Amino acid sequence: MYDASNEISRKVQALVGRLRVAQSLLADESAEVRREQLDGEISRAIKVVSTGDREAFLRELLAAFPTFEGGVPAKDGRPAPVQTQVVEVVKPRDLSFEEVVESLAKQWGGASPEQRSRAQARLSAVGLGPSSGGSGLTESQVAKLRQLLTFSADELPQSARVLEISMKIIEFVLVVDAVAWGTWGHLAPSSAVRRNGKMQRFLKEYLTGPGEASGGGTTGMELDRLRELCRALTSSIAGDAPQRVADRFGSACSPGAIEESIPDSAFRSKDAECWKTFKARVRPWDQGGMASEIKQAVVNFVEDWMRKPGL
Repeated sequence: MYDASNEISRKVQALVGRLRVAQSLLADESAEVRREQLDGEISRAIKVVSTGDREAFLRELLAAFPTFEGGVPAKDGRPAPVQTQVVEVVKPRDLSFEEVVESLAKQWGGASPEQRSRAQARLSAVGLGPSSGGSGLTESQVAKLRQLLTFSADELPQSARVLEISMKIIEFVLVVDAVAWGTWGHLAPSSAVRRNGKMQRFLKEYLTGPGEASGGGTTGMELDRLRELCRALTSSIAGDAPQRVADRFGSACSPGAIEESIPDSAFRSKDAECWKTFKARVRPWDQGGMASEIKQAVVNFVEDWMRKPGL
């Protein structure tokens, strides 16, 4: 009989709760899988019981589950030795939904990562896992994260950590939004490519607005524009704009281009004519002119990039 003041009774009751929750969660699994999981729970529980208390522990456990094999009195009236080979619980008392939730909540802290992962997967499969409300994730969101971050099938994101990293990502996006659009405004103050508003406003409207917005709605589109602006600026600086400027300068001021533009003449020095032509052509490419050419090359590249449909 259960005795709240008895340490063995408390351990037995804790194990009974874990076994009932496990039996409920594994109801659709094969008998072999259920037996393996239940035997594992019992084996782990017995290990923390002192050798001298194990027989009493097992007797009380058998009393809680009379369908266990063993524990039957012998013909002479003396109790038969308790068998340490425990078999599957056939049919425990059906628990109410509230009892299952309460028992699961009590046992969750002591569960191993593997046990938690299996429980989360099972709950999600029957529609009791994380949902779109609160801080949870839908199955499609988990699938998207798994695709982006290459989770394995048995790895699940922790909702609290998703929220925590989301705060950091929002901070990052707000800084990038200010820097990228600020840089673009300096490069091309009269360009038709403009920001539609501060990202802070779009994020606030999305997070606090009514209803659901598929794909992030307007906020999603603005995030896409910010992403493409950053890609365009980076790509232009990394190679395209400098190459365009180098090609323009080379076609006008390279020695070969200048020599080809000066015809041979017996009455004048070709080298002198080439030098004169070079000075005339390079004059617009002074320090300020070169900087202007580079900026314009960046602007042209970015504007071409941002003409993509949807941006």
